[in-house]
Amino acid sequence: MARTRIAIVGDGRRDAVRRAVEEARPWLAEHAEVAVCDLANETRLCGLAVDLLMVFGGDGAMLAVARRLNGRPTPVLGVNFGKLGFLAEFSRNELVARIDDLVAGRYRSTKHPLMTCSIRRGGDTLGPWLALNDYVLHGGWPFRMIELAVQVGGEPAAGYRSDGVIVSSPTGSTAHSLAAGGPVVTPGVRCLIVTPICSHSLSIRPLVTPAEEPIDLVLTSALPQTTLVVDGQVTVELNVGDVLRVIQSPHVFVLIHTARQTYFQKLHEKFSWGGRPNDARQG
Repeated sequence: MARTRIAIVGDGRRDAVRRAVEEARPWLAEHAEVAVCDLANETRLCGLAVDLLMVFGGDGAMLAVARRLNGRPTPVLGVNFGKLGFLAEFSRNELVARIDDLVAGRYRSTKHPLMTCSIRRGGDTLGPWLALNDYVLHGGWPFRMIELAVQVGGEPAAGYRSDGVIVSSPTGSTAHSLAAGGPVVTPGVRCLIVTPICSHSLSIRPLVTPAEEPIDLVLTSALPQTTLVVDGQVTVELNVGDVLRVIQSPHVFVLIHTARQTYFQKLHEKFSWGGRPNDARQG
């Protein structure tokens, strides 16, 4: 019987990550074939044939891996070395305790749809850029409001005068969008979320749209450093007249979960959201 092939990635610039990988690699090799160990982000993950990808790092490392996989549906397990650990759920102790089940494929996973964004600038098309969480169109310096028009499925939907706007996936609904007043959307819902940042209007609220309909953001006024930020990690400078189109990608990010939490239990633990999920069952 062929051994499970795993890849290990992480940010080797972080001492804690480097030490943890050095400690974990020998005993991981006792349970599976370690095909790749990359702490320099040099491996082309979308061309890597492995059964399981382990990411030692925080949620930012998980977002970077989602883009590097470029749609390849390799199951990903995050060992948390960050602050929140919403995507990177596993602790080192949980990894040790469950390694036999993990390499045998006995785990719970969810498929998270990715998004793609391209920019139409005159007669040219820039991109596309893949994202798991969100695209943030940020006004930038000198920190005044910008103006943009929003179209959903080709139909004019709204005009914004604001500091910017966020287009997020359900996975990203608990990230920047949540901080800007957007809704919590469970991962199984097929939709995109448009959340304005400090809109200068009492009538503008976050908008949830069908995943099948593209969202176009038409930049009608901008500032010198108005920027598109992809998953908080990639930046693209924008110009007046740019049209940003966000659509749901046909590809997914496959995320392995710990056995100890449901989605709502995780919301409570990470965000102290809504009281304990079992409170409503007590009486």
